[in-house]
Amino acid sequence: MIQIDIGGLLALLGIPTAVTIFVSWWLQRKIIKREESRDKQEEARKKNELFLIQEVSASIKLSAAVAESMQRLDPECNGKMSSALKYAKDLLHDHEGFLQKQGVDNLL
Repeated sequence: MIQIDIGGLLALLGIPTAVTIFVSWWLQRKIIKREESRDKQEEARKKNELFLIQEVSASIKLSAAVAESMQRLDPECNGKMSSALKYAKDLLHDHEGFLQKQGVDNLL
């Protein structure tokens, strides 16, 4: 029969426990690094989205300003310019309303 003293038993049980603890620590560290990377990517995506929204808004406002200038310079320009100007302003207004609603929904 095999006899193991208390010290040998503790050493025998301690090795698998130490390996398990090390592997758990290593996996947890890897998960934390991955989450940090995802957080950075999400923040960059949000900034990109904000820039796109600002660029589209600026483009619509610039188009509206050009259309208004054209109407002043050439009062006989066709109705397409007026309808396009109204459409652009309505679209910009709807988009701003959507963004405001999203902001309120995210606050609550």
